[in-house]
Amino acid sequence: RGWGCACDGLTDDSDNVQAAMAYSETHDRQLYAPGPVRITKKITFTKPPQLRGFMYSPPVIGKFQGTPYAHKGFIIYSEVASGYCIEINPPSNNQYIRGLNLIDIHVLAQGAGVNGKGVLIANCGWGGYVRGFVVEGFKNGGLELSQLQDTLFDQLEILNCGTDNVVAALELTNGTNLVTFN
Repeated sequence: RGWGCACDGLTDDSDNVQAAMAYSETHDRQLYAPGPVRITKKITFTKPPQLRGFMYSPPVIGKFQGTPYAHKGFIIYSEVASGYCIEINPPSNNQYIRGLNLIDIHVLAQGAGVNGKGVLIANCGWGGYVRGFVVEGFKNGGLELSQLQDTLFDQLEILNCGTDNVVAALELTNGTNLVTFN
């Protein structure tokens, strides 16, 4: 909220979220996300982010209601029409950049006009940690891991993404290796 994000899931927080990410990258700081944000533009990271939601956010598909699911945690409601809505892709010259740390983040396609992909994580590695990461509702692909090295995914959920026998929900490309899924 220090960058003007409403964190209400209704206001377009795209520019404010991008400004917060730029600050985090410049000052090598972890960002704490207290509530849902709505984006209409792609969010781009040029360094592996250190981003943490305030609690695990269960999938929306299950229509969770009541305690403890009344508070759904940190959800990025994406209305990005095409391409990736979140791109973590530091320029690396084929070198893996350390520092990827995503905890309790939920990326959700919202609206009929969303025809793009969910999240790209590329050129990161050596000790990366992703926990409680949910990607949901992207028909043109949920999560692509490219040039990702030595990263642990704990409680990764990719739901209602891709298209049967046409588009994969999860893609591992371009030399991704030493990746562990719990």
